Amino acid sequence: MVKNLFPNFMDGKQALSIVRQLAPGIDLTYVEEAVFLGTWEGKRYREMAIELGYEEGYLKDIGSRLWRLLSDRLGEEVTKKRLRYILTEAADQAPGATSLSPAPEGCAPGIQPTVAPQEGDTPLSRIANDLRFPGSPLPFGSPFYIVRSPLEDLCLTTLQQSGSLVRIKGPLRTGKTSLINWAMGTAQTLGMETVLLDIRQADAATLKDLDTFLRWFCWAISESLGIACEFDKYWFASAGSKLSCTALVQDWLINQVKTPIVVAIDAMHRLVDYPSIAIDFLSMLRSWYEKARVREEWQKLRLLMAYAHDLDLPLPLHQSPFNVGLHLEMPPFNRAQVLNLAHCYGLSALAESQEAEVEVLFDLLGGHPYLWQLAFYWLCSGHVSLASLVAQAPTDQGIYQEHLRYLGLMLQKDPRLVDAVRQLLTTSDAVSLPQSVVDPLMDLGLIQRNGFQVKFSCGLYRDYCSRHWGDSHPEALRPHG
Repeated sequence: MVKNLFPNFMDGKQALSIVRQLAPGIDLTYVEEAVFLGTWEGKRYREMAIELGYEEGYLKDIGSRLWRLLSDRLGEEVTKKRLRYILTEAADQAPGATSLSPAPEGCAPGIQPTVAPQEGDTPLSRIANDLRFPGSPLPFGSPFYIVRSPLEDLCLTTLQQSGSLVRIKGPLRTGKTSLINWAMGTAQTLGMETVLLDIRQADAATLKDLDTFLRWFCWAISESLGIACEFDKYWFASAGSKLSCTALVQDWLINQVKTPIVVAIDAMHRLVDYPSIAIDFLSMLRSWYEKARVREEWQKLRLLMAYAHDLDLPLPLHQSPFNVGLHLEMPPFNRAQVLNLAHCYGLSALAESQEAEVEVLFDLLGGHPYLWQLAFYWLCSGHVSLASLVAQAPTDQGIYQEHLRYLGLMLQKDPRLVDAVRQLLTTSDAVSLPQSVVDPLMDLGLIQRNGFQVKFSCGLYRDYCSRHWGDSHPEALRPHG
């Protein structure tokens, strides 16, 4: 287990407060503060330029001067990559530094989701600066990130081990990428380099050719780290793409980076549609993992992979990365975690005062993180009451209409899935289904395993499917609009 780590979390404003305590009299301009806060949130200069309306090159110059200023005032080299690590260490060691209160159990460490209510205050007004419409992965430090112990401890403890590999598996919108963001942000506070690659960012043409894909893979790493990728020096057609890629990563990346580096690869399941490159790419990752068992320089590399389902590929066991390392599956929220999320949205009082409606909502939503986030978002906004949310949830007028419509259209594409849904609707018990339909239904989050059988993952999905494919509505769902 990771000890004495969580109390070191702080948001950007707390970090600025630490800087002002450690360097009295330091005077930062508006743009310098904006670059500091953007860096603390893990943003690139390109993202800051878009948000602030400045040229990227100008912000880089501001950043360079800022890091020199902080280095002089703090007496230690500060860079964009090392900012979190330096300030976390300084905050721990400095007498009189601001004490960071631990988060409520189950909420993101170092984050205080709500403040003491003032007269005329509402949940929305208290968290308006952090409130975002659900659907995108939560960034590191989000007040709405809910810890699902022991998931985070296991992930982080493993990534701190030499040459480690972590595999995260979970259906649609269950928090895989949010967990990655949490792990990467935490790794940065420990002084590690981090790279996040998303297979969804590779276009179809890139995924059809191994050499093109591996070049994209290396370029994406170099772009993330700001290190020029020297293809001409390492890439030789006669050596083959895999060996060229391995040599480049070892000499250009691993031997240059002085600290451990975590490379996270998201949406790995997309590779199943491109078996010709997937088999070679995955076997290469496995070989890197094996190198770390015997080669000291490769022990700096830690791999983190996320995927929605197992990849059904003709890959020998000894060449697969999916049977080594730590395997984590995204669990649903339990009741305590749902109530923690309600607290993060400032809705604890509502949950306590309307227990009957909340119980109905538990039956409807189960432990699905995204469904709960959407519910709390709309309740927090004040645009919908709990009673109307519950009544309209499975309909085309409720807050879940777009999400349910998407699921319906995905089911409609494959008659086998519709038949499986109809079979699930015939009983409230778990049923046995062919693996060929279990996998896509699991990917959508529509079902959950119950031993060797499956059932609907929540009442909302059952009610929606019953409206469209139940006995009284046997026809297939027709697209809306």
